[in-house]
Order: sequence, then structure tokens, then C-alpha cells
Amino acid sequence: MKVIPTEVLDKDGNLLRLEYHDDTGKFHLQAEWDPNDEQTHENRKAFRKWANIMAKRLNFDIAE
Repeated sequence: MKVIPTEVLDKDGNLLRLEYHDDTGKFHLQAEWDPNDEQTHENRKAFRKWANIMAKRLNFDIAE
């Protein structure tokens, strides 16, 4: 099943989580940001990569 990752940000623009929905908008899973991790470009990039790997391990295809 193909899912679309969507970033959820707080009011200050910090990443809270990635939510994965299918093309109908149905929610399937989410990956939560560790609030102890610094909100840097590199950390966000690594988090997105990690979250997508976890979704793929659960047999989801990631829409690019």
C-alpha cells in the first residue's frame, strides 16, 4: 500500500511527527519526533529517512 508522509509541526515550526496517510486520506501510521533531539536540518533529514525505513519495513510504499 502506498502512503504519503506529512510533517506535523508545532506553532514554532518544530517537527512533532510524520503522519502517513493513503491517497484517500486514511491514516495508517505515525513516527514521533524525540523532543530531546535538537531541531536541526540534519537531524530532521535523518528522522525522515529513519521513519520511511520503518514504514517500508511494515510493507508500506512511500509516495515521493
